[in-house]
Amino acid sequence: MTRTEPFTFNDCIRSMHEKPQGADDNFNNEGLVAIISLEHLSEEYRKPEYQLFRLSSGFGCKPTGSGRKCYGTFCFDGADDQFGKYSFIGIANEETTKIAEAMESEWNGGNQSSRSPDKEEGMEAEM
Repeated sequence: MTRTEPFTFNDCIRSMHEKPQGADDNFNNEGLVAIISLEHLSEEYRKPEYQLFRLSSGFGCKPTGSGRKCYGTFCFDGADDQFGKYSFIGIANEETTKIAEAMESEWNGGNQSSRSPDKEEGMEAEM
C-alpha cells in the first residue's frame, strides 16, 4: 500500500450507526471493511494501512443495536482484534474496499478475502 494520507469519512459510504437505505432492522456490517479512527490506534500503528479492518462479528456490527464490540481482522496483516463501535469512522466505500482486498490478498496467498457477500451491493439492488 502506498497511501500516506489517513483515511477519513470521505473514504466511507456511511457511518457505523447508519443502516443502508432499504435495509431491515436485522442488517449488520459483518463482512464489510470499516475504517478505524487514528486516535483509537496505538502510536506506532497510526498509519493508513492499519485503519482498514474487516468486521467479522459482534453486537457492535449492528448499526441500530446497543452493543458495542466489533470483532475482525486488520486488512494489512490478518491480525485478529476487537474495537468498540465508536472507534470507527465508518464503512469503507468501494475504492477503499478494493485497497483493503489488495492488502488481504498479500497475506492470504493471493486469494480473495473470506468475507461475506457484499451486503451494500445487495442492498442497492433491492432499492
